[in-house]
Amino acid sequence: MSLIKNIQIPFKLLRLAFYLFSKYPKDIPFYFDWILSLRDKKNGQNTFLDRRPWLTYRAAKWLDSYLKPQMRVFEYGSGGSTVFFAQRVKQVVSVEHNPQWYQVVERTLYELEISNVEYILKEPEKADREGDCSDPSSYSSGFQNKFDRMSFCEYTKVIDNYPDAYFDLVLVDGRARPSCIMHAAKKVRQGAIIILDNSDRERYNVAQTQCLSNYKSVRFFGIGPYSTESWETIIFVK
Repeated sequence: MSLIKNIQIPFKLLRLAFYLFSKYPKDIPFYFDWILSLRDKKNGQNTFLDRRPWLTYRAAKWLDSYLKPQMRVFEYGSGGSTVFFAQRVKQVVSVEHNPQWYQVVERTLYELEISNVEYILKEPEKADREGDCSDPSSYSSGFQNKFDRMSFCEYTKVIDNYPDAYFDLVLVDGRARPSCIMHAAKKVRQGAIIILDNSDRERYNVAQTQCLSNYKSVRFFGIGPYSTESWETIIFVK
């Protein structure tokens, strides 16, 4: 309780909170966690050390209830989710594209004595031409033009090193997500799930239609940590 009393909430943030939580009343239980996450981000703290996936709150809560100790998980994009999964399941395979961030996460896994994570670095490679980031076969990323004429082919294909129907869950929260979805679709077992974060982005629509049309979906649109904007996380069930 003393922690809550010590939080100073600017009036502008209070107005924003009133708007967001009146629009998404199911997220009200996460109000104080949301406030704390904004404070931590502003203070420049290493946000992944809170050991949770950066998804909408209700999607993360659903995920926590889904995971079982015997499960195998693959994730595109590493961070808090890597620690979160490692503490709950048998095996985690995580692929990362950023070498600086890779070193940070790798060091943290070592310090926490986490041994059930296979952590893989696959940097993008130069491409002959700029690809269509909405096309799963282009292996390109649409992240603020930072990765123009770069291919994430090897990054997305890491999952191909494992048998079909091997994983209980694949989290797609990294680069070239349409291509990741295409390769992940056959790697989860029947009844398993693929999670696509920021699924409200239009450039991910083609991959959802082409690769996941036979999956059932549960949509969680609302508030998540570290952000003053709402977004969508979809859980696809095979």
